Amino acid sequence: MDLTGMGTKRLGLSPLVRASLLWCAQGRTISEIAVIQDRTATQIQSDIEQALRELNVNSMEEAVEQLRVSGPL
Repeated sequence: MDLTGMGTKRLGLSPLVRASLLWCAQGRTISEIAVIQDRTATQIQSDIEQALRELNVNSMEEAVEQLRVSGPL
């Protein structure tokens, strides 16, 4: 599944930030996501933290729920 190619922003999240969040929700580790996206673990961690801030949530579960209610993943 290619999560990095999402063309439109959903809930104000960039495609890479959204992809990082979705990979994490699927049980991938920060290190695994970094390999998948050819980025560093620090960048992925930053993406996830940014997503939580932008969505104004405190957990991955809340963030994923907001993505789900906003439309098809």
